[in-house]
Amino acid sequence: MPNEGGSGNYEPKGYIVEYGEPGDPPLNIVATTSIYIPQILSITDAVVCESGSATITTTSSEGEILWFDASTGGIQLATGTSYTTSSLTTTTIFYATVSVNGCTTLQRTPVTVTVSQRPTITSVTDDLICSGTAVLRATTSAGQIDWYSSLTSTTPIFTGPDFTTPILNNTTTYYVEANNAACKSSIRSAITAVVNAIIPEFDVLQEAYVLCNDIGSIVLETINPAANYNYIWKKEGVLIAGNLGFISVNSIGNYSVSATSEAGCISEEQNISIINSEKAAITKNDFIIVDDSMNNTIYVNNPTLGIGNYEFSLDDEFGIYKSVGFFENIATGIHTLFIRDILGCGTQEHQFSILAYPKFFTPNEDGDNDIWKIEGYDKDFYTISEVYIYDRFGKLMYTIDKNSEGWNGDSFSQKAPSNDYWFKTILTDINGYSIEKTGNFSLIRK
Repeated sequence: MPNEGGSGNYEPKGYIVEYGEPGDPPLNIVATTSIYIPQILSITDAVVCESGSATITTTSSEGEILWFDASTGGIQLATGTSYTTSSLTTTTIFYATVSVNGCTTLQRTPVTVTVSQRPTITSVTDDLICSGTAVLRATTSAGQIDWYSSLTSTTPIFTGPDFTTPILNNTTTYYVEANNAACKSSIRSAITAVVNAIIPEFDVLQEAYVLCNDIGSIVLETINPAANYNYIWKKEGVLIAGNLGFISVNSIGNYSVSATSEAGCISEEQNISIINSEKAAITKNDFIIVDDSMNNTIYVNNPTLGIGNYEFSLDDEFGIYKSVGFFENIATGIHTLFIRDILGCGTQEHQFSILAYPKFFTPNEDGDNDIWKIEGYDKDFYTISEVYIYDRFGKLMYTIDKNSEGWNGDSFSQKAPSNDYWFKTILTDINGYSIEKTGNFSLIRK
């Protein structure tokens, strides 16, 4: 508007407008003038997957839309409300402006074509179950993960990295696809929920064990597993630590074991019982020995030699055992009584002697019955040995020491006459048990 009152073109001016003739009453008039600049009203960006062309659009308040490759200057690429780019491999910004009556200097508006890299599924995790639901997992290089029931289905059944399946009775395969700003992975990856409902099978080595008090612990074992399992051990129904096919325990009770397959199937429990026992403990008060008789015997008269059940053998650890600890017709000498726990907690042994005291002897040097001695005596078995010989008046006639062969009838360098004599024995054996006995015999000279 090159009017008067300004120094340049297109400058707003103020005007006075008169109405009527001179002398008319004054009028109050209000007038408004609006000045605006043509502009871009809206834009639509675009996304390209990996590479390709895209169509971007704009709208304007008036005029013609021009497209440029730079925010200032640059090359005009096209005109119109839309522009289809050439093939792009990187994100690119284009610029739109409005031209009115050939004016091209208005502000330019950026419009972006984003080139997205095609995402990939970087990992998948299958699941193995016995029954029920499975949890499948996948990861992506970018974007979200869509789950499908088939390779060709178009509607996702789930979106996210972890998918919990419905209850399954059969092995089922699902497919995942990465989606990043409408740029999808080139292929779908398969993820499988494997259903293996086979119940574990195995045996136990023994259904009953004996825990011996002097051992402290025993090992319970499973055998013949049909596959690799984890095991669940319990005592009296309470879970105990350990998931291997064997376990060491140190207390009696009722145990159970079940197996779990890799799929999580659990077998029935198998039961194992443990009782305790122990080796017998025997003292001199637990048996009675009858010797110096026509029928020498030993009798175990204590029924509680320990918490176990016991059987007995005489002089043969590996011979025949019997349930009653009574033996008769035992020859003079040193013997061993074996007491065996029938549950296998060991064999206790006890040495004892059967002695006999001759009723007479004939020291006439004919080589037959010339020495009076205690039959069955063993100097290695007795740590203390004292035998005293007296006449009928109580006079000490002779002392038989531990290493002596016996009494040959001499007393104080003279031959004792035929008569009755008395003896007194004090013997202590290797077990610390003492024997004290008195009696009489005859010395007969012919």
